[in-house]
Formats: sequence, structure tokens, C-alpha cells
Amino acid sequence: MKKVLLVLAGVVLLSVQGYAAGLCIANPDCLISNQGNFAIGGESTIWSQTFTLSAATEVLARTWSYSGGTNLDGDVIPAGGFDPILSIYLLSTGVQVAQNDDWNTGAGLWDSYMRPYLAAGSYAIVMTVFNNFPAGNFYPTATGTPSFAGRTREWAVDVSTIPEPVTMALFGSGSLALGLVRRFRRS
Repeated sequence: MKKVLLVLAGVVLLSVQGYAAGLCIANPDCLISNQGNFAIGGESTIWSQTFTLSAATEVLARTWSYSGGTNLDGDVIPAGGFDPILSIYLLSTGVQVAQNDDWNTGAGLWDSYMRPYLAAGSYAIVMTVFNNFPAGNFYPTATGTPSFAGRTREWAVDVSTIPEPVTMALFGSGSLALGLVRRFRRS
């Protein structure tokens, strides 16, 4: 029974590893971990970066600015930043496929957080400053006047894939079956 519990504990640890903070370069689920600081006066207030998915998958895209926190590269971003807006565009068509302004739960208040399921392809993630909402296709023109409202201009953006529960369940079932076969062969 101990061995079965050890195998199950291993499966649980493997299934949460995609959410653990750590160096992006060492994390196969991490697609982007970037940070910066908008310059004071005449800044663009639009940041973007591209990423490619080889297969359809769910991605987690989030910012650290208003609430602060530690990004996937392990960098600490202080709380007190501006209100970011995230948008994702499919590059082959330029069409916006996802957008999020606020994640109003707990400490994530006024930071962006989204988990869209995306097809294989190349994408761009775009961050703008509230009230400067992206309009149109990529590269967007933004409408509205950006407002830092006395907040800091520091930000961080992370994009990572989320391991599919079905894949993890199959892996766990296979590991459990192998453990049980070994156990019954010994008895």
C-alpha cells in the first residue's frame, strides 16, 4: 500500500509542476517571462512579444504590476503598479483571440489573468495600460488615454502552457498500473 501511495504522490507532484515558480528557461511549460518599466513621458504604453504553439493547448497569461508578485523567472515585482490589459492575437490572421483587463479575486485585483485554449500556431501577446484598450487587429491601435494614476510603471508578463489533465491522468494511471503489476509479480 505504501508503494501505491508513493506513486500517487509522485503523480500529484508532476501534475502541479507547471504552476511552480522557477526559472523560465528551465521550465518547459514557460513560453514568456518578461519584465520592464514604462519610461516616464512620451512612452508607448504598448508592449508585445510573440510565441508559437506546436499543438493546441491551454495557456496561462498573467501580469504582475498592481498586486506585485514573483514571475516565472523568479524576479520579484513590487506591488503598487498600474492596471495592465492583456490581449492575444493569432498572427496568421491578426485577429484578437483573447483579452483580459482585471482579475478581481484576492491579491490579483487589477492585474490581468486569462487561460484561453489556443490552436497550434504563432501568437502575439500585447500589454497596454488601462484605459488604453487595444482596438482592431494586430498590431493594435489603442483607444483611450493611458492612466498610471500615481502608480509605479513596473510590470511583468508570464505566458506558460498548462499540462492537460487528461495527459497527467493517463501518466498517473500507467504508473499506478506498473506499480501494481510489479507488486503482484513479487507475491
